[in-house]
Amino acid sequence: IVTPFSLLNIFSFFIVIKIMEQEEFEELIKEKFHIGYLRPYQTLIIRHILDNKDDGKSTNILASLPTGSGKSLCFMSPILLTEGITICLYPLLALMSDQANRFISSSIYPVVLRGGMSKKERIDSFRLLKEKKSKVLITNIEMLSFLINSKEIDSIIERIETVVIDEVHTLLEWGESFRPSFLEIDKILQYIKPKNIFAFSATIDKVNGKRIIDKVFNGIKPYIVHGSSDRENIFYHSLRTLSFKRDILNILKDKALCPSVIFCNSREKTEDLALFLRKYKYDAFYYHAKMSNENKKSTEKWFMDSQDGVLVATIAFGMGVDKNNIRSIIHTYIPSKASSFLQESGRAGRDGKYASSFILYSSDEKSELLEIFRNKDCIRRQLLERMNEEVENEKCLMCSHCVDDDLHSSGENEILSMLNYYYFITEKALIRSLLFWTPLSRGYFLKDWKKDELKKAIKILINENKIRRRGPLLIKGKLLNKK
Repeated sequence: IVTPFSLLNIFSFFIVIKIMEQEEFEELIKEKFHIGYLRPYQTLIIRHILDNKDDGKSTNILASLPTGSGKSLCFMSPILLTEGITICLYPLLALMSDQANRFISSSIYPVVLRGGMSKKERIDSFRLLKEKKSKVLITNIEMLSFLINSKEIDSIIERIETVVIDEVHTLLEWGESFRPSFLEIDKILQYIKPKNIFAFSATIDKVNGKRIIDKVFNGIKPYIVHGSSDRENIFYHSLRTLSFKRDILNILKDKALCPSVIFCNSREKTEDLALFLRKYKYDAFYYHAKMSNENKKSTEKWFMDSQDGVLVATIAFGMGVDKNNIRSIIHTYIPSKASSFLQESGRAGRDGKYASSFILYSSDEKSELLEIFRNKDCIRRQLLERMNEEVENEKCLMCSHCVDDDLHSSGENEILSMLNYYYFITEKALIRSLLFWTPLSRGYFLKDWKKDELKKAIKILINENKIRRRGPLLIKGKLLNKK
């Protein structure tokens, strides 16, 4: 006779068995991926996937988790339990390479398909998937679209179980500008018809979240996990600069800030700045999208292995790349969106230890975020408010607006101090006195600077009214602020 009480006991028994199985699987994950523990968000997502798998249900997940929270493990670990194929889509070649290495280090051997491969190479790769010698395909959206249009993917399409889209926010941000194929993701998913779709990012605001649901999940709300974008171990520094190169040299004098990534907004600037730093004996290399694949791979490997390297890069490097001991990120420009800045600065301190993010900006910078870094309100609070996240405290005590970091623009003190001694001086005489010791120098000179650097610095100070022109002469102006 089955009573309600006995039914309850049977139900409880299966719940206990299920919990035991999940705990055993979590122990397997720790052993397989060489980690000591699962983080809260990882546990939440992995258990949701396991519950649905046990019940024979599909799983759609949209997860916005801060950098360093271990989102890759959330989709890597279920692969251990599946016989079907998982397609992992990444927006950058550097990220594809990094993730492939991460899979291999865990004895999961992926197939990587990227542009420029011959048809024979693609056929050989698909053979590994068809013969079940691999069950992970790493590629990007452009390549996947090509494989669909050429029907090459049809040989494995019935075995595709899961599609993972990493850095899913790029579908909208890049698809509407320079990678229009990103906007074809809905058609791609309709063609493949995967059982599961996992979409991940470190920064998704409410507006983009709704658009991603419409585009990726066909308007059907997935299981949403949203963590704060805040990284409490990162100190945010803001500095108006007279010379990016000199301020970067000043920052990197602190060896504890290396390894470091310096973001520039053009390929030419990355090459120029890396060469400049090498002249000052820094182990520095550049990285941008126009480099050959061989050079990219060698640079990635050098930086991953380096303990004091400085990588000068465009955004072609950085997104999702897992080097956990980066101690500082330096921006030589202000990104256009808070999500972009948090994504890039979040490359630092992924090991949970103290790290620094520096924004160096010129007074004529054109960015919607300029006021965040120029005014005196808490940087962290303003950034999180842009992400529509609630902030408890007015001050964070981990940014240069809440705590004086004693960081000042290189050259400014020397230039203005010179003008303290002379009521007026010509620009030519001022530059000569700063570059070469003369009786006029008074001990304030910048012998390593170039003449063009000083001219630019003086122009900035004139625009800020800290120096005034009186015909051919310069005089000290009103000091507007410390930085």
